[in-house]
Amino acid sequence: MAISENLLQTTRASMRELLDRAFEGKITFEPIDVEPRVDHDGEENIGIVVVFHGDEGLLDPRKLNLVSSQLGTVLDDLGFHNVPVESYIAEDEYPEWRRLNSLRAPWLEDEDELATSH
Repeated sequence: MAISENLLQTTRASMRELLDRAFEGKITFEPIDVEPRVDHDGEENIGIVVVFHGDEGLLDPRKLNLVSSQLGTVLDDLGFHNVPVESYIAEDEYPEWRRLNSLRAPWLEDEDELATSH
């Protein structure tokens, strides 16, 4: 099953709704990036990166676990049974996180050279 754009949009909307409900505006979440991923076993999955704005001390792990559980139920109802990978990043760390994640891993450069030399 390929991960559809509809599944990604539904995941993003559900995540936003669940976070807003759980944190009642005490912390805001923007952007919420949802992308298809392939895990280490080669299985399709969803990666979710949530940028939060507000006091990190209010980011209650119990509420985050509840959001994850509720999101799992939503996805299961849609026929997606893997557990998405979620990351929460503070707004002031997000630009650096994006920069670092856009860099090519140095150890992959050797593989590229080998592939093009044959």
